[in-house]
Amino acid sequence: MEATTWLQSRKADEGFTLIELSIVLVIIGLIVGGILVGQDMIRGAEIRATVAQLEKLNSAVNTFRNKYNGAPGDLLNPTNFGFTARTSNGDGLLQSCTGEGGAAEAKMLIGCADKFFWNDLSAASLISESFTDVSGAAALATLPAPFSTYFPQAKTGPGTYIMVWASGGLNYFFLHGITSITLGVPVLNNALTPITAFQIDTKMDDGVAGTGSVQGNDATDGTPNSLGSGAALCATGGAYNTTGVTATTPLCGLQIRTSF
Repeated sequence: MEATTWLQSRKADEGFTLIELSIVLVIIGLIVGGILVGQDMIRGAEIRATVAQLEKLNSAVNTFRNKYNGAPGDLLNPTNFGFTARTSNGDGLLQSCTGEGGAAEAKMLIGCADKFFWNDLSAASLISESFTDVSGAAALATLPAPFSTYFPQAKTGPGTYIMVWASGGLNYFFLHGITSITLGVPVLNNALTPITAFQIDTKMDDGVAGTGSVQGNDATDGTPNSLGSGAALCATGGAYNTTGVTATTPLCGLQIRTSF
């Protein structure tokens, strides 16, 4: 009787065998691997969707120009076509209000083509979304979120918006986060990780942060390939920081040359 009790107790104390532990580890590895592969697939889909989104916007603007003989936001006679009244120079450059002279309210209605851009495109039914322009007296205060009321969200995920500005005589899409909109001007933050910025740059251009039609851009000053400060670097020497902790930290924005 005592021998039987001892054997039963010994059997109850036995742990997993090496084979059983190996099976468990293999299952855990498959689960983790599946999660990582799934994340990569989701990110890849977001990158492709963002590139397609920008290509569609380029096409929409070119269609707008052919139809109305001017760029959205920069029409000389917008009321002739039923668009919001404003004063534009019709040079095709989507200039910002920043740095323009005059009172704040005047700045919202003179130039500032980038502020009417999305409103004009949506009013022309060339994009599916409907946007409110960030101009006029309503824009003299700080505008509340959601900022998707005024700018389209990029397909890279929540928190990244597409804006348009002119720089050096060329028009660009800018992919950045927005923290607030004051006097019609969005206050930006970096919403893209270096990995995401690199992948978009590679899909559309040369994959180098400081050259080509797609360039890294820091929200603190809007300068192409601005690298940030300290360890918070989107890119170093033109190469996106795609390894280490910085690789998955939102340190980047992008400026992407348009086709219009």
